[in-house]
Amino acid sequence: MKLLDGLDGCYRTVVADNFFTSISLAKYLLEDDTYLIGTLRSNRVESGSKVLEENLSRGEVYGLQNKDGIKLIRLTIIPDGGCTESDWKKAIGPTAGRVALVKRGGSCAFADRAAQTPKFNVTGLLFYNDGILPDRMTPIEVSLGQDNALPALFLSYTAGEALAASAQNISINVTVQLGIDLKNLPDFSVGNICADTPTGNVTQTIVLGSHSDSVPAGPGINDNGSGSAANIDLAITLARLFKTPTYSKYKYRVRFCWWGAEEICLLGSKDHVKKAKNSGSIGERLGDYLINLNYDMLGSPNYIFGIYDGRTAKNDTPPTALVGSNKITDLFHNWFIQQKLLATLTDFDGRSDYGPFLAEGIVAGGLFSGADEIKSEEERHHYDQILGQGMDGIAGAAHDPCYHKACDSIQNINVFAYEKMVQAAAYVLEYLGRQDDLKDKLFNLKCFSLKSFCRIKQYNKIVSLLRCMSSLEKLTLYLPIKGRNRVIDGTYVQHDILDYMPQLHSFTFYICTYVKTVDLSYKLSSEDIQQTLTNIGQEYVTSIVNYIQGEIAAYSIFSLPFEFDYLKHFGNKFPNIVFSYVTFLLVEDTNPFKHEFFIRIARSFSLLKYLRIYNRESQVLDGLMTFSSDNCQLHSIIEYLHLTRLDVRYAHRDYVEQFLNETKAFIPCLTEFEVNVDDLKAVTKRFTREETRRNCAKVNDISKI
Repeated sequence: MKLLDGLDGCYRTVVADNFFTSISLAKYLLEDDTYLIGTLRSNRVESGSKVLEENLSRGEVYGLQNKDGIKLIRLTIIPDGGCTESDWKKAIGPTAGRVALVKRGGSCAFADRAAQTPKFNVTGLLFYNDGILPDRMTPIEVSLGQDNALPALFLSYTAGEALAASAQNISINVTVQLGIDLKNLPDFSVGNICADTPTGNVTQTIVLGSHSDSVPAGPGINDNGSGSAANIDLAITLARLFKTPTYSKYKYRVRFCWWGAEEICLLGSKDHVKKAKNSGSIGERLGDYLINLNYDMLGSPNYIFGIYDGRTAKNDTPPTALVGSNKITDLFHNWFIQQKLLATLTDFDGRSDYGPFLAEGIVAGGLFSGADEIKSEEERHHYDQILGQGMDGIAGAAHDPCYHKACDSIQNINVFAYEKMVQAAAYVLEYLGRQDDLKDKLFNLKCFSLKSFCRIKQYNKIVSLLRCMSSLEKLTLYLPIKGRNRVIDGTYVQHDILDYMPQLHSFTFYICTYVKTVDLSYKLSSEDIQQTLTNIGQEYVTSIVNYIQGEIAAYSIFSLPFEFDYLKHFGNKFPNIVFSYVTFLLVEDTNPFKHEFFIRIARSFSLLKYLRIYNRESQVLDGLMTFSSDNCQLHSIIEYLHLTRLDVRYAHRDYVEQFLNETKAFIPCLTEFEVNVDDLKAVTKRFTREETRRNCAKVNDISKI
């Protein structure tokens, strides 16, 4: 079977006959039943100079970029489907410089398996079917995504098992050779068809797109007859409505497009975006496009109501596209919620025709009912809870079992799911078309909140995103930042954020920079950082410097009053502030916490529900020491009236004593206790000590290490 070796590192096939039949039908329907303005664009595209010859029945090769192929390379087996890094770490034999043999299985897409390969330096990939059903014996066509650069084959179950059995026999030296014969292929044409509404601002255009081609294996009714038909239906319906006197026309032009050669690395949409980028004609320029909505696979039999999740866009996505794309995600999501339907957010990885638009900074979004990804039991259960029994699908099966197969025929459509997806698409088009100032709504946020409770490295990406929000009036940030050798202080806040937000009048923030002190030219004090905040005119703010593990310091700056309910890496030195909203607190320091410290904690965190202590240092001689001028504090009982969960697993035994001893603490609501079992036995004297009974009275869950 001959396979086109496509362009730009993508190696996928297209059925020209199916494509041109689809595009002709679309053109006929639009001309016959609408008054939309349409053009058929036939573009000459360089096909490249490579064609692969291979004799595996229904097999396909992806990512072949080297002329000589692979010659006699040792084979390594990857267990459990190769979905996760842990699967690859359990490889039977080394991976570097070898061909990986991966059996079909697991719950991830094949592209996710291929994405693991750079970490393990494999030379090639061999997938094979699992043989668990009669239709899972032969090779199948799968997509490894545009980022894959490895030679790859999909083998039959029989061929794969034979290789696996041989590879596990230590007496046999199993090697693999992939031969690649290259031939010249003449150029071929790729056609796009687009139809425009005759009214609406041509410099503010909403683009709806779907691809019209399929793979050689089958007719492609779901992939992507479903998206193409939905696009046609939307175009015809809108055209008819525009003819009625009671239906007012949109302020914006709507352009309906059917892309060619999506299955050959998005050639049609890429060509369209490239030409628009270079065009100087009003209405044809890339800048005239406000948004691209993409509909690729809407009727998968084992469906999900999938919405592209703008928050998972690639790191190099232009910031101009991110805010609006997130809004489109929410717009679709809200419709499904209103309809009492469950929606699933799917990766916004650029693998369909919205990708070229998104890469150029155009807001994008769309729907996707699933391909060869496996429906998990959890996913099935969620759909069952919302939709009822019989509507939840089959766990352990692909969302579209006929994806890229001959069985992708008219029977391969879930009518219920397809109807809902088309309704969602119609709702979003109508909503966008009725906005008074769509450009302002897509790009000009008034309020924005971003919170992360795990340490992240994406400070620069976040800053790039924030700089696009020049109309912002209210901003909330909770950012624990790692991976820097500079502390984020008032100067950075002003230069990176505030200078770009002239209308901002409310800024609530907590920003903590985790830095290795050896990377700093000198150790900053809390006073140093506070001065930078004063210099930029921030009055109701403060700063804390806390040294935690080894040479790591946590430099935090935050607005007052502190309005978040979560706070980590809090140490001995903190200002006399009331943290009225905090319910979760992690305290950590390289110096021991004394009794007085916990007195201050109880006073400052009156609503504390969950306390976690990281401190291996003993409270030595604490019972003999006095604090401040009030010696009575030495023996005072500290009350934690709302504390329900306490974690001292990574704390010295003294802190178990600190909290369980009723002469030191009163914790009437404690129900969950996480503790080292040896410490617990020692402090409670094997659960016989009277002073520890009261604070343990309501505990019903003890997690031990």
